[in-house]
Amino acid sequence: VFNHNLETIPRLYKQARPGSDYSHSLKLLLDFKDKFPNILTKSGLMLGLGETMEEINHVLNDLKNHRVDMVTLG
Repeated sequence: VFNHNLETIPRLYKQARPGSDYSHSLKLLLDFKDKFPNILTKSGLMLGLGETMEEINHVLNDLKNHRVDMVTLG
């Protein structure tokens, strides 16, 4: 399993992951899946930082669209 956690929604990304970029993280997951289609990919989100359900659903859709196989929420 290849894991790269997004950690949070785009609106809070710079606060939760200084120096990181939401779009780059999604691209990393997709690029890995393109190169190694038989290896599962996983990402995770921290919840309770002020995100809305709409924002959480947006991230889950982004992960689905980037072919991430598993997600952990905590």
